[in-house]
Amino acid sequence: MITLTDALAAAREKRQSEDNDRTLQTQLARGVLLALGERLASADLPRWHFIPNGEEIVVIYHQPGDGTKQRVGAWSFDAEYRLAFADEKTEWITKESWRRVIDKAVVIMAQVILDRETHGAPSESVEAVVVPLSDNPRFRPDNAG
Repeated sequence: MITLTDALAAAREKRQSEDNDRTLQTQLARGVLLALGERLASADLPRWHFIPNGEEIVVIYHQPGDGTKQRVGAWSFDAEYRLAFADEKTEWITKESWRRVIDKAVVIMAQVILDRETHGAPSESVEAVVVPLSDNPRFRPDNAG
């Protein structure tokens, strides 16, 4: 026979374990987002900028000719801990999948860039100062962790 005290202790332990799992998953997702930002910023694409903004990486395109900056979209992780850009999503981020997740996100970003360069997809105009992710000290590998 289980007592109320035992059931309550088990429920509390289970809740604490679930909270700890969520915290670890969120930390892993943030780390993957950081690594994606570093990977994207390391590319030699002078018209493209990847800017950290809280829990997302904002993608900015610098229009040739008139010099306007346009927000193309943003990378973030969703409630299911997948990286997401617009309607595109990667697989679930785990300790085992994070490398594949980043690789898939890079492939998605390459397609977005190709589509933008080919079709000139509409975006929002941006007035903010654009700083490449690699120039932001918070996102340098020597400051990670």
